[in-house]
Amino acid sequence: MAEEATKSYISLEITRTGGGQFHYFPTSVVAISPDGSKIAFGGWNNEVLIYSLFTDSDAYVTYRGHIPSHRINALAWSYDGKYLASASRSEMSADIHILEVSTGQVSTRVPVNPEGVWSLSWSHDGTKLAYGSVDNTHLMVSLLQAQDGSILARYHAQEENVATALAWSPDDQYVAFGNLNGQIDIWDSQNNTIARSFTGHTHQIHALAFSPSGTLIASSCGNKLVHVWEATTGKILYTDRHNSANVIRLTWEKEGTSIRTGTADGFIKDWVALTGEITKEYPFSYARKQRMAHSLDWDNAGNRFAVGIDDRRVIILDAIQEAYWLCRAPTTHLEKIG
Repeated sequence: MAEEATKSYISLEITRTGGGQFHYFPTSVVAISPDGSKIAFGGWNNEVLIYSLFTDSDAYVTYRGHIPSHRINALAWSYDGKYLASASRSEMSADIHILEVSTGQVSTRVPVNPEGVWSLSWSHDGTKLAYGSVDNTHLMVSLLQAQDGSILARYHAQEENVATALAWSPDDQYVAFGNLNGQIDIWDSQNNTIARSFTGHTHQIHALAFSPSGTLIASSCGNKLVHVWEATTGKILYTDRHNSANVIRLTWEKEGTSIRTGTADGFIKDWVALTGEITKEYPFSYARKQRMAHSLDWDNAGNRFAVGIDDRRVIILDAIQEAYWLCRAPTTHLEKIG
């Protein structure tokens, strides 16, 4: 029987003048829906909250189906925004849940190894979910059927490592994953073989993304560098060295020539992939004055952004209005700060 999330109705009244109430919630990860209409918070207390943004009144969903005392350490929206996958872990167990956002029901629950899930990524067609986990200290990447949680394919490495970042190719055949040592492997999930391996990073991989054409891959690691690779050969075509902190989130723009990156000190920029020319910067000056971000996300259009700057504060930016708000626990107020 599907588990159901608790729905509560509140008046957000989020405008340029501030206002609104937010639930006390020590966050560990944030994720914005592809259309920018909702934000999900994962917490240290096994809860997942989903809020509708910038509406006069709407519902927020509180989901407590994960095992008590579990930390939510990964969230991923499906490309159509209808489903939210969440992964939790504790010292004894871990699991993945898939929540149907409109109904508040969990359609799929999958137990995983106690070492936990480090990364989550939806296929473009919304039928599969890839996750990186650990099996007795060994790196493991699995594909599950989103509808029923059955395992479709699994890559089990021989070395002790972790898949810290995942990305699907546009045709959903390949899954790129990066590890703690900076290596990137391209897994052919249909044939369960490693098609290619890229070496060039020397630190943990933080983020990965295929270009819309599938011909390029962008990756970031723990020494502030971003590489742009030729997907078929592993040749590095450009390296962005102009980052003030580690890049913890990156995506390609729709036209496939530009990349958006966000750093752990809250600096977000759009830049041309093969030249590094910056085409746009986003005003997160407040975040850059605070502690390093633990999580960062944005919608597909680049209109709304969220930065988790510690375990009690999340900054939400509306780039259209050029204003941003601070969600600060335990006061629970959404405070306009710029």
